[in-house]
Amino acid sequence: MSRRKQWLTVATLVGCLLLTGAMLNREDSDRADEQTIALQARMQPLEQRVVAAGVVQPSLAVEVGSQVSGQVLKLHVRQGDTVKRGDCVAQIDDRIYKARVGASQALIEKLDAQLQEQRFEVQFLNRQVNRLRELVRVEAESKERLESIEFEVLKGNARVRSLQAEIQQNLQILKSEQVNLLNTRILAPIDGVVMAVAVTEGQTLNINQQTPLIMQIADLSAMTVHTRISEVEINDIKVGMTARFSVHGSAGRTWGGAVITIAPSPDLSQPAVHYVATIEADNLDGFLKAGMNADVSIITRPEESRLVLPLAALASYRQRPLDNKRTLVSIRALQDGTVYRHKLVLDHTFEDQAVILEGLRESQVLHALVAQ
Repeated sequence: MSRRKQWLTVATLVGCLLLTGAMLNREDSDRADEQTIALQARMQPLEQRVVAAGVVQPSLAVEVGSQVSGQVLKLHVRQGDTVKRGDCVAQIDDRIYKARVGASQALIEKLDAQLQEQRFEVQFLNRQVNRLRELVRVEAESKERLESIEFEVLKGNARVRSLQAEIQQNLQILKSEQVNLLNTRILAPIDGVVMAVAVTEGQTLNINQQTPLIMQIADLSAMTVHTRISEVEINDIKVGMTARFSVHGSAGRTWGGAVITIAPSPDLSQPAVHYVATIEADNLDGFLKAGMNADVSIITRPEESRLVLPLAALASYRQRPLDNKRTLVSIRALQDGTVYRHKLVLDHTFEDQAVILEGLRESQVLHALVAQ
């Protein structure tokens, strides 16, 4: 080997030693800036849930209107009053409706009298027909006279049927007028609480312009929470799933319920696409009020034991999503004095725990390096 090649070989070896020394010095420097923490996976019962915001509303609310026109004479309830089904909550002036009922009844009585008169007349004509037939048989009366009376009998019977039909028609009119009279008393359709009153005493209602709204009554013994779910999570929600929610000012109290409906079309009131899932819950003590804001958790996966690490312990490490469920975490770790890269695969669908799918066993301790 020539002297020049020998010098090149020596220079190369020296360079490799210097590079290795530099890397070792850098690693020692990096380790000097890091501390070791022990991460130990443990089994913990977890449930998977979708968290969203909602608004509390009565499960049943009825807008009470009027089916007749007239002046509101009396309001028997005020906003916030509790009512029972069938209670009279308002009275509309009924004088004109009483007059109409009376007029219909009088007309029916008149038609009934006319019907009786017509029946008597037909009976009289039938007796005449029988006498004339005997007289015509003995040629004591003309046949034309008999035919004339028989024709009058036919007309009389037709008049009887006409009066009977007219009486039936007016009986139906009377029923309608009686219903209108009953409708001047506005009755509560359900048990509940008066949520709002839309009219005042003395106000005139006109059903020919629009259906007059008098008040709203709601059953507050059961409430619904209208929850806005993002388009990303809506397919995870199913009718019948268990839900929990709290409202502002409830001091940590939570209510349980279940998903009863999922809207098939989105709520387009805001730019982001959301779907409304409705949750029903009991409200026997009346704490929940209409319009309250609720923080909702819908349980999409029941509680089961899973291998977990504290999520905060992995926050400083590099993470890379693998798909819509899994995330790869690369951790600088120390084992037997050697620094290496330990890889964990996490289920990132859980928000508050690092659920381990691969890379660590139960009770296994991982000595991770973290910056000081």
